[in-house]
Amino acid sequence: MVTYVSRATINGVENRQKAIEWASRVCRYAENRFGFSNMRPGLEVYGRVGTMWRLGDHRNLESLAKAIQASWADDGYRRLLNEARGLFVLGSIEDIVIQRW
Repeated sequence: MVTYVSRATINGVENRQKAIEWASRVCRYAENRFGFSNMRPGLEVYGRVGTMWRLGDHRNLESLAKAIQASWADDGYRRLLNEARGLFVLGSIEDIVIQRW
């Protein structure tokens, strides 16, 4: 099992609610379209306040790689990414993959 983690800093308090709604839509889409399980958004409230998290599980590294490749070619996913313009601080996005056993 691998866990995919993505974090980004929300671009201002005025974008917080929009970012939360966007992350919820992206998580649902990724679960339905790319085989993620338990995909969910989160908002950091202690530490780096204003950081948006998306976390989800995949069967293994190979299936995750296939899902990511599929997302690059998916028009619906690209549209969702375009909707996020301006919601997050440029350069703050970080994706992490954790191998579990």
